[in-house]
Amino acid sequence: MKKVLALVLAVIMVCTMAMAVQVVAPDASAVGSSTIPALKESDPTETYGVEIDPTYYVVSGFENNVFTASNVTLAKTNNAVYVVVPTLDKALDGEADFTFTGTIKIADKNNAGTYVILGIKNGKLVATEGKKAGVTMSDDDLTRWNATVSNKISEKYDIGFNTYVLTSDEELANAITGLVAGNNYGSWFIATKTLTYTANNVTVKVPAKTVFKMKAPAAYTGNALDTVKDNSYTGFAGLFVEGNGITMNFKVTPADNTHFYYAVDKDGNLYDLGAKLTESKNVDGSAYTGTVSASFGGTYQIVKFSKAMATVGTVPGVAATPTTPGTTANPGTGANDVVGVAAALAVVALVSGAAISLKK
Repeated sequence: MKKVLALVLAVIMVCTMAMAVQVVAPDASAVGSSTIPALKESDPTETYGVEIDPTYYVVSGFENNVFTASNVTLAKTNNAVYVVVPTLDKALDGEADFTFTGTIKIADKNNAGTYVILGIKNGKLVATEGKKAGVTMSDDDLTRWNATVSNKISEKYDIGFNTYVLTSDEELANAITGLVAGNNYGSWFIATKTLTYTANNVTVKVPAKTVFKMKAPAAYTGNALDTVKDNSYTGFAGLFVEGNGITMNFKVTPADNTHFYYAVDKDGNLYDLGAKLTESKNVDGSAYTGTVSASFGGTYQIVKFSKAMATVGTVPGVAATPTTPGTTANPGTGANDVVGVAAALAVVALVSGAAISLKK
């Protein structure tokens, strides 16, 4: 039995590690209607945590207190103790990603009969039992002790990376046009209602309560295509999204039906856009007009030609668009499978008082 107890204590001590830390303060929820406190993380290579405020200590001086825990991992650094939490590259969406269910014991190093055991009560981490010099603390004693604690750890926390809440079409437009072309996915966005953005024959639609990321592809800057493409046409600059339900619809009625639309990446590779040409006779029957359309979840810059062009495949993010009976398919602009988009992850985490990031 003693060997088993010694092993358990050894495991507990191993979980109390020394680490270099960087303090990060928690923010109010990015979603105005949520009262759940938020921890804004910033680096996927960091491990984050929360400081146990010194007012939780049973005696003055960090070095005079002994910390053990159940269902949580503690880290010691710079004369402070932290609860280690996971790193979450997700949106701060106002939803709880972590519910604290563990306990923490803080004891007097020089008097084992003086300690408190911390647990959740009424949404906060407080002393639920304890002793002073071997004498059990009464309910009144615990109430008075808890009243002296500052920056109490909360029961629930929303964890994630930098998040922008979009409430209007104008804000969506600013977010899209503000992207730096060629960068990877960066900040998270949340649409509080259905939003749309239209530019250069493409309409981007974001459903209400959608959580997503965006990136703008780098533009093609070469001149090899200049002799064959229509340089007077300003096509959609391109956009890729990471999130569910976002659509992009391309629709244009050219002056005649001899134009063809493709996507071009920064290296000059051409891709099928998944577009189709819908034709209809004019009322006098003398000619016809056509509308070129496509639906996709992401595309490179859109360019226009007066003839069919060879492609390297279908642009990633193009959604399958079946040909409607009675329409004529636009040569060289086929449709392929949807490239799946990633969903936001929800993983447990914790923060309060002064949250910290711990280098892995």
